[in-house]
Amino acid sequence: MSHNRGVEIGREPWWKYMLSWASALVGGFFLACSPLTLFENIYDTLACIYLGLWLGLPGIWWLYCNRKDKQAWQTFLKAQSEHVQYAAVLGPQAMASTGVELPQRRPRHWKLVALISFVALLGFDQFSSLALSNE
Repeated sequence: MSHNRGVEIGREPWWKYMLSWASALVGGFFLACSPLTLFENIYDTLACIYLGLWLGLPGIWWLYCNRKDKQAWQTFLKAQSEHVQYAAVLGPQAMASTGVELPQRRPRHWKLVALISFVALLGFDQFSSLALSNE
């Protein structure tokens, strides 16, 4: 999908939702469990945090952007219904200049998300090797 096209709500395939939720849940699990390793070794805790970021960030970001797109679409539908109500009162000539624009998809910035995830993967690798060497 191009960024120039309007938001197409309900057009995303089901597998994108499944992958995003799986990514968010697994990443959230590691982030939630990271304090449990705090008493053993600080490197284990940091490795667990970075692993959670690496696994969860792409899914969480996709879900966030998709939610913002849905909110923009709902705002558009509300404005469009108000536009139709006013057109009935004012007439088509008065309403011609007050058109409702189709909302645009939120830019996903996948290159930045991939870079942050890669840095989190490097952090996980570094701290997990430090945790293993300290045992």
